[in-house]
Amino acid sequence: VGLGASAYVAETLSLARYFGKRFDCILPAMTMIGQEILSVVIMDISRDGCQCVIRDLKRDNPVYDAIQVDKRIDLKVKFTDTGKTASINGAMRTVTRDDDRVVLGVMFLDVSPAVKAELDQFITH
Repeated sequence: VGLGASAYVAETLSLARYFGKRFDCILPAMTMIGQEILSVVIMDISRDGCQCVIRDLKRDNPVYDAIQVDKRIDLKVKFTDTGKTASINGAMRTVTRDDDRVVLGVMFLDVSPAVKAELDQFITH
């Protein structure tokens, strides 16, 4: 094994520790459901998905019932470490409703290489 291969293996093992692993964070985001723009806070994130909270969403709001498992969601995320904003498409995999908030488990779909790089940078630093 040459030096180049050794460095590749070390980098691969380093990155492998982060994939699929969730990291606690507080990332501001936004989404649109129906005709309403909602503020979202991402509470943990991985390269594959995130858990986020939509606060101040009451049961009597029509959007409350529009949030369903397996529906698509588009998140506009602001990475606090770089100030960059990224659009990330996903599917809602879990939905937990409380009286005044909704907690979503989101699996990312079709993430562009640029957004993957931004996610990797955020998670590993």
